[in-house]
Formats: sequence, structure tokens, C-alpha cells
Amino acid sequence: MLIAFAELKAYLQVLYVVDCGPLAKPLLQRQGLNSNRCRTSMCEFNVLLNGKSQVKDIVYAKSENNIVTVKSILGETKEFKNCRILEVDVNHERLVLESTKS
Repeated sequence: MLIAFAELKAYLQVLYVVDCGPLAKPLLQRQGLNSNRCRTSMCEFNVLLNGKSQVKDIVYAKSENNIVTVKSILGETKEFKNCRILEVDVNHERLVLESTKS
């Protein structure tokens, strides 16, 4: 399973591979990406806003027009308006949001 997290306009696209099955490494090599990003377990993120946990078990995030949309491993969707992705920390499984409203 391949899962990509991208913060448009703020970061380059970040590709994170969470399952290195027999097809994953050749795919990474064809794309010119480092296969050392592979992990053998699923990575679900905890979404933080203003230092507080908002939602857990997130496997997808998209930021567009100051709206961050996240989806859980169960397919549940949540939108954070007037926010942007500040940090994606794979090692600590955190997705940190920042309010764009003053």
C-alpha cells in the first residue's frame, strides 16, 4: 500500500511508503526514490492543532485553499478550515496543523 502526504506550495511532495511488499522497492527505484523509506508496519498519524490532539489514525492528508482534509484508516473524513500543514513527523506519527487565521 502506498500513501502520499503532500503540502501544496509549502513543501515538496513527500512520499512515504509504509509497506515494502515485493512491488514497492522496484517502484521506488523506477521513480528514483530511496527505498530506505520503507517500513513494515502501517503509520497512522495523530493530528495536532494548537498543541491538542484533534483526531487519530490518519492515513491521508491534503491541503488546498487553507483547508486541510484528513482521512482515517476507516475512511472517515474531517476538514480543518483556515489551517495549513506545518509539520509531518513520521518517526513520531504526528501531523501538526497551524491556523492561518490571525
